[in-house]
Amino acid sequence: MSHSPDFHSLLDSIPRFNLDSPDSCRINSENSLLIEYLNFYKINFETEMENITHHFGSLDILEFDIALHYWSPKAPLGTMFILHGYWDHVGLYHHLIRFCLMNNYAVIAYDAPGHGISSGKRASIGSFQSYTRILEHIIKYTQPYITTPLFATGQSTGGAVVLDYLFTNPDNPLQCSFLLAPLIKPQKWQTIKIAYNFLHKYLKRVRRSGVTGSSHDKQFGVFLKQDPLQYHWASVDWIGAMGEWIERFSRFKSNHNQVICVQGDGDSTVDWEYNVEQITQRMPNAEVIVMADIKHHVVNETPALRNKVFAVIDRHLKSISD
Repeated sequence: MSHSPDFHSLLDSIPRFNLDSPDSCRINSENSLLIEYLNFYKINFETEMENITHHFGSLDILEFDIALHYWSPKAPLGTMFILHGYWDHVGLYHHLIRFCLMNNYAVIAYDAPGHGISSGKRASIGSFQSYTRILEHIIKYTQPYITTPLFATGQSTGGAVVLDYLFTNPDNPLQCSFLLAPLIKPQKWQTIKIAYNFLHKYLKRVRRSGVTGSSHDKQFGVFLKQDPLQYHWASVDWIGAMGEWIERFSRFKSNHNQVICVQGDGDSTVDWEYNVEQITQRMPNAEVIVMADIKHHVVNETPALRNKVFAVIDRHLKSISD
């Protein structure tokens, strides 16, 4: 890259997301930074694919301005909500978004607070319940305008948000949810917890490690090093919120929503064996699929590995749509 674009500043130049007046939040081709952003992350699907419309703007939710995308084919079979993981943003999910659009599903995806171009202290949150309330708001706001059935896919922390949403809204409108390496408890949690209890009064953040080790795809690792929207620290507040989430999930009882959990056995980020057990204990309609070799960043694995994951999603979407 010849320069590092200031994509964070896009929040100041995009319109409010308003589906009452959808033309007001269509992509503005004269916004050169916006077009650079869409092309850089390969999410300019309105120009890449035929019969795709793209609405993009910000929603004021809680104390945050949330950057929200809505892509739709001409006659979608349904709508997929996509929730990214910690340190991620919508731009890293172009493979999954493209897969959904190519299979004729609309996509709603947004940057969580403190991530991507949304507002908020970088990579920080006071409680995971804030993430959940944002998802609740977005589903409630968009539901009158979008095509059913509705689905959700959450990667890592995004999976935690989907789980919290399902347990706190058991009569929700989601037909099926896909959890990709969902976060309940991370690897080495006891060590992290001890360090947090000792240091959280003195430190605001800790240096991030292992930026490129979550996928076999070396090109993805190189891209992360160049990504202007990456943040190279972990917020101590976020670690505390994760601890609260672990305790919160342990208190959940039974939930009968349909979920498909895809987990790689090469994942060294989450304590996936514990997490899978906790999900299956509480969710009798959960189907867990453990896939060989896949690491944590499921949606950005090598093409051969991620296509196995997309085949699982495709099979379940077709069974519901048929």
